[in-house]
Amino acid sequence: MLVSLGIVPRLWQMSVHAQPTVTLTIEGAGQGSGKVTSFDEGINCTISTGVVSGDCTENYEPVTYITLTATPDPGSSFIRWSGDCSGTSPSIVVGISRNMTCTATFGPPRLLFEEDFSEGIPSAWQVVDGGSGGGAASTWTTANPGNRNFGPPFVEPFAIVDSDAADPNATQDEQLITPWISVEPCPGNPRKVFISFSDYMKRLEAERADVAISVDGTSWARKHGWSGAVYPVRPQTTILNLTNELAGATSFKVRFHYYNASDDYYWAIDNVRVFCEDPSLGIENYPLYLPLVLRMQ
Repeated sequence: MLVSLGIVPRLWQMSVHAQPTVTLTIEGAGQGSGKVTSFDEGINCTISTGVVSGDCTENYEPVTYITLTATPDPGSSFIRWSGDCSGTSPSIVVGISRNMTCTATFGPPRLLFEEDFSEGIPSAWQVVDGGSGGGAASTWTTANPGNRNFGPPFVEPFAIVDSDAADPNATQDEQLITPWISVEPCPGNPRKVFISFSDYMKRLEAERADVAISVDGTSWARKHGWSGAVYPVRPQTTILNLTNELAGATSFKVRFHYYNASDDYYWAIDNVRVFCEDPSLGIENYPLYLPLVLRMQ
C-alpha cells in the first residue's frame, strides 16, 4: 500500500461571512431636555429642545433586546416615546429586528404659578386671621411655631397653621389665599387646569381644613378638604382638577381655610403649583407633579 504523506485531502471548506447588523437611532422632540441611555451602555444620547448629541446611534445583531431609559433634566419631564417605540414609561424594552428610530419627547408642564414658601409667605398672598386669641402663632405662618418636621414632600420653610402651638384659649378661623392666577396661557377649550400642593393635616377634634377656589374673589367653591375622622395618615401631594370650575374664567384664587380649631393640632401646606395640561397629553404624563403618595380629585 502506498501512502502519500505530502497530500492532505480537503474534506470540507468553511466560509465565514460577517453577520449583518441593524441600527438603532435615538431622536428627540419637545421643549424640555434629558438623556436616553441603554442598559448595555451603547446608547448615551443627550437631548435638548429636540436636538440630540452624544452617542445616539448604535448597531446591534438582529434580534437584540435592550432596555432604553429616558431621564429628564431638573425642570423637565419625560412625555412619551414615538416612532418605532411607544408608551409613556421612561424605561422600555425594545426588540431590534430591523433599522429602527425611537424618538424621546421631553417637555416641562406649562406652569402658571408656583410657591414653595422658601422666603416666607409672599406679600401678594393674603392671610386672614379670623380667630381670637393666641397671638401671631394662631394664624398661617412659616415660622413653624410647633417645630414640626414632616419630611418629604415638605421642605422647610412651609406654611402652617398650628392650633397646638397657639394659646390653649385661642379659636382659629384662618385663611391663606393666593393672588390672582391667570389661566389665559392654557391652550384648549375648555382649558384644562390643575393644582398640586403638599398637604398634611393632623386632626384632634372638630377642626376642618378646606381648599376652595374663587373666580370672582367673593364666592368660594370647595374642592377638597379634611374633616371628622378622615385625614391623611402622612404627608402627601394632592392634585386637583379645576377644569370644570374654571370654565369661562380667565383667572382665579385658591383659599386654604382652617377653622373650628381650638387647642387642636395643625394643617401644613407647601409646594403650591398650578399648571395646565396640553390637550394632546394626559395628566399621567406630568411626572414632575406626581408624588410619592397621591390623592387625585
